[in-house]
Amino acid sequence: MSEENEDTLNFLISAGNTFYQSVKYERAIKFYEQAIELAPEHVVAWFNKGSAFLHLKKYQGAITCFEKTLYFDPHYALAWNGKGAALLELKKFDEAIQSFDEALAISPDLVIALHNKGVALLTLEKYEEAINCFNLALEKEPVNWISWNNKGVAFYNLKKYQEALECFEQSLTIHPFYIKALNNKGYILMHFKRYEEALGCFDKILEIDPANESAKFCQENIIREIKVTVSKVLDIE
Repeated sequence: MSEENEDTLNFLISAGNTFYQSVKYERAIKFYEQAIELAPEHVVAWFNKGSAFLHLKKYQGAITCFEKTLYFDPHYALAWNGKGAALLELKKFDEAIQSFDEALAISPDLVIALHNKGVALLTLEKYEEAINCFNLALEKEPVNWISWNNKGVAFYNLKKYQEALECFEQSLTIHPFYIKALNNKGYILMHFKRYEEALGCFDKILEIDPANESAKFCQENIIREIKVTVSKVLDIE
């Protein structure tokens, strides 16, 4: 490639990345496509285009791009993970796990692949295996609040409620406004009949998202349950 074409290629990739980082994925794709026209075997252009498609929820397009990346570079771990992420969204869980395993065979410490494999296993109700994946991810990245939350969901499904609560609390220690963990903590506290604490979780969700119907429903149920409990106490007395 001539020096002039090399400069053009670098400009196109850089421009695409600028739009990508600005969440303007459609515009980013146009620049990556121009880069690919100039250099059809450019793995970064193919990978970045696939990542943009993934954000746009165009999963089949993303898979095509990641497969092109892997055709030119079979050891591109992030491309294996990207393909797995797209397959996960398409509910092709076994194929997704195979892709994550390929990524991890190349890069065993790739946290995103460990986490994503855990999500796939969680969806397949393989809770113990999912917990193992989240544990490995958290060893590498202890502040990953999403992995802590998902680990808690796995424990919940195993009926290990105290362990689940500890995971949700750990998630919220890192990210106090993470709605999914607040919601899950609220449900666990309801299970333990710790209604006032549960109410606090749903109140906080509604401070963040006043239109959250699930939190409103749980709030109403807790208030109703508290009234029933008080009524029972009064009847006994």
